[in-house]
Amino acid sequence: MLLSKLTPAETLLIRDGSQAPVRELLKFTFMDLLLKQVLRAEDVERQLNLRDPVRTYKYVSRGENFPEHNILAHELTFLLPYRKNEDTRMLFRNCIQVGYENARSKRALHKTIRLSPELQNAFTASLIQKVFGEYEHTAHGLLLKQQVESEIRQLERELPPLIATDREKAMEKLKIIGGNVFLLQGLNFAVLKVIDEAFAETFIPESTSSCGGSWTTFNTYSDDFDSASDSNGNGCSSGDSSGCGSGDSGCGGGCGGCGGD
Repeated sequence: MLLSKLTPAETLLIRDGSQAPVRELLKFTFMDLLLKQVLRAEDVERQLNLRDPVRTYKYVSRGENFPEHNILAHELTFLLPYRKNEDTRMLFRNCIQVGYENARSKRALHKTIRLSPELQNAFTASLIQKVFGEYEHTAHGLLLKQQVESEIRQLERELPPLIATDREKAMEKLKIIGGNVFLLQGLNFAVLKVIDEAFAETFIPESTSSCGGSWTTFNTYSDDFDSASDSNGNGCSSGDSSGCGSGDSGCGGGCGGCGGD
């Protein structure tokens, strides 16, 4: 299955080409890294001043699978600060901001994703297309697109009845596609419950209480990502992550304006 070899961002680029939105590319990359425990999200209660109430802040730090993870170029949009300093911990909102800053622009992000080994020879661009940051599928890329679309449709069609007849087989399919499960549409409650179980068995260690293994939790992360994107201008700004560097002080609870998600 091709989806088993692709990250969500790679799948989106194969499916949607140059029309793939920056927000979705970044959001599903971020959620995939959380799912794989490359990054770790946790809620921390803090009282910034004695007169202030205790508030809950969501922080992002290295996950336990970070050291073994084979980092792809487009994943560095979020992982670069954590690779530079293993003690880096940021507010959720600021981690999203860093992702947008490191992505730089739609053109730059798309180009980075196209560098993936799985996408070699999938796209091409004429001189005019390069000027405008556009590109198109090659014949090989169109075959990949057809295969990805077919696999997604098949999963969306087969998973609901499969859960009723062969739950274990359904869970195996979900484990195989990893973060691409976020791209599936129209799943009912029964399917989502099995997704929770597949996440817990495959990606979420029993000793880990920070990230949470439920579909509801990842839906919350999705909403939080959208909220942070909107508050940060909903786009890719130029620059690097130096403004939200390593440690708690750069992006931690010390700046009241960062708030908690």
